[in-house]
Amino acid sequence: MKSKKYLLSIENIVLSLLFIGFTSSSIASLPVDQRPRLDDDQWIRISHHDHEEENHSHEERPADEKVIAEYIQAEFIGLDSFGRAKIIDPVTGESVTVDINDPEISFLNEEGVLAEYEADIEIVAVPNFYFPTYRTRLSGQGGSRSVGKLKSWKECSGSIKGRYAGASRCTSRARVVHSSLYDVLMKMPSIAGGKSIYLVHHGITGDRNHRKRRSLHNSFRAIDVSEVKVNGKIYRYRTAVRNSKSAERRFYNKLIKNWESAVRKRCGGVVNATTINWTDKKHRSHLHLGTTYNCR
Repeated sequence: MKSKKYLLSIENIVLSLLFIGFTSSSIASLPVDQRPRLDDDQWIRISHHDHEEENHSHEERPADEKVIAEYIQAEFIGLDSFGRAKIIDPVTGESVTVDINDPEISFLNEEGVLAEYEADIEIVAVPNFYFPTYRTRLSGQGGSRSVGKLKSWKECSGSIKGRYAGASRCTSRARVVHSSLYDVLMKMPSIAGGKSIYLVHHGITGDRNHRKRRSLHNSFRAIDVSEVKVNGKIYRYRTAVRNSKSAERRFYNKLIKNWESAVRKRCGGVVNATTINWTDKKHRSHLHLGTTYNCR
């Protein structure tokens, strides 16, 4: 019996290696904004409330118990022997297998950038209704499966450039962002007051804790910024935090006001706390800039 199990195990390993070699190259280029997407015409708020210790009172909270069809961050487990990707939702603990060529799914590395190879994948941007819990709730409430859109931010080109805080330069591969965040980011010249904008940031997807709870980062609706360069002049966020009378503090106060105004215009109506600044002890190294959960 042991020898039979051993042989089966070896066979599965060989099959997995063969399929990984075959499928890794197909993950190399996964365009986002060119893909066909479902209509974004019916949005209702998400039911899961934040439950981790990092529960910021500043960030907008869902107001009711209804579920919205939206993108979430799942964790990548690996490829099975048929070349399908196994993923898990850290919030519900549910796991499913998905086709790596599914046009509704994007495979990302740990920094939220489109992955080039299978070994780089850590995060999977996937509609929440791919998991049974969300699918059941949506069906029971008559909720739409209009998942909305994700867009590509190419930080090496365009009017809004930038790089990850831990990197020496921008990445040539696209970062995945929610359409509402992308639209407001593209308004940064008027928000920050300059034609040339360069952002040093801590990413869109946040850390692992953001995958385990409802957050704007989890749904690709927020970016953490530690430095902004406007027309060649650098404004460091830490300086604004340390010195309330500095030019940096005046700059970031104005940027926050303009950002929130731009989000209200993009999302409509009154918008609560799209920014989290130095008044929150966990945001003294970076400024949180987001849109809202219910923004189309």
